[in-house]
Amino acid sequence: MAHGKTTARRGTSTGSAVPASPIVPVPPPRDEAGRQAALQNTSVARPLVDAAAFDALPGKVTHTGTPSAPDTTPSTPARMTGPASRPHGTPLPQPRPGGAPPRSRPAPLEYTDHEKEELVIHALRRLLRERGIELYDQRGASGVGADLDDSTGRYYEIKAHRNDVPGELTLTRSEFVRARSEGENYTLVIASHLKNGAGNPTLRLVNDPVHRFEVEPTSDVRLKGVRDMSVESTVYEWPSTE
Repeated sequence: MAHGKTTARRGTSTGSAVPASPIVPVPPPRDEAGRQAALQNTSVARPLVDAAAFDALPGKVTHTGTPSAPDTTPSTPARMTGPASRPHGTPLPQPRPGGAPPRSRPAPLEYTDHEKEELVIHALRRLLRERGIELYDQRGASGVGADLDDSTGRYYEIKAHRNDVPGELTLTRSEFVRARSEGENYTLVIASHLKNGAGNPTLRLVNDPVHRFEVEPTSDVRLKGVRDMSVESTVYEWPSTE
């Protein structure tokens, strides 16, 4: 005998319709969200100064310190037009003819030290071109003790910074030996404010740095007091891109 109640079959309606719950999107797994954010970040422009800013000559050139010899050309840094006589020091590998550029490496989300150095080389090459001097990239050559050399035989070591210059800089052993043996024929290129909006992009060129800054021997060689503007140097400054 039937009881007055019937069991509703699966899939059938037993009364008034119940409104469906709103569909809530399921967030992707955490690792997937991280990958999506990384893809978005790779399309963002890297925050370094545009290399085109260095196509023009610097808006300001300053000579600091007391020149050790009379400078007959105020607009040209002293002793940068050719090699100076230098003492014989520890032998180092000679630069490769035509340069030895480093291999390119995958860039991170912002920028690499290689990219900062490329900006400095672009600016320095523009300055030297005014005097008919060619610049050669030696960063791919082992043990040379300098990042660059030029057609006059001068060596250049780059220290590039996105903001201001730190109080100390470090030279590797080969860089120190080359700088000591070359004397005035070795130029330390201190670059600052390479980050877009950080200030006026600046190159400070210091000849014979190991005899102009205080040297603190460690496993590497540390130059102290590099912010001291009383040291003889030449400072090239471009307008800020901000």
